[in-house]
Amino acid sequence: MESLHPLDLTSEAACQELIAFALQKYGKFDVLYNCGAMAYFDWMPSITADKWNKTINEELNIVFLLCHAAWKHLVSRNNASIINIASVEAHIPLSILPGIAHCAAKGGVLSMTRQLAMEGGKFRLRANSISPGIVVTEHTKQFLTEEFQAAIKQKLMLSHRYGTPEDVAACAVFLASDESGWVTGADFAVDGGTRAW
Repeated sequence: MESLHPLDLTSEAACQELIAFALQKYGKFDVLYNCGAMAYFDWMPSITADKWNKTINEELNIVFLLCHAAWKHLVSRNNASIINIASVEAHIPLSILPGIAHCAAKGGVLSMTRQLAMEGGKFRLRANSISPGIVVTEHTKQFLTEEFQAAIKQKLMLSHRYGTPEDVAACAVFLASDESGWVTGADFAVDGGTRAW
């Protein structure tokens, strides 16, 4: 299968290249799913400007750049969907997670998605976000220390397990489908009940 991997999504030119590649290969597309991200965690007293800027760049700017590159095509489809991955930390901080930059970046994704929904509505372009809680991936495994798990499980209503990528993907499939045809500007908590109490 053809691919542009690896591709630096923090580059405006690379994002434009990706959209052009998709159009060349498939002729059209109706869904933009912004799931790529990289966060750099530290507490406020010790976080560096470099870590802050990297997180904003790699969690917020990449969403903007891909939405911007795909916008003209998506509005021409007259029934397209943008799905952005925000985070439970766009809504609430988790006391065990040093996420000052992550909270800010994902809060920006959440707000930007609502703006995209407003601007896209007249084109029948829907924009929604998903805010996962703790999802076990190769990247997050490093944070799942005994202390971290004990603190996080106190916030999980469904405390028997953490989230999986498949949990998030199932919500994304709904938002990409015609079944969500009257859903826009919404944020979906896929977090085991973390932010509900």
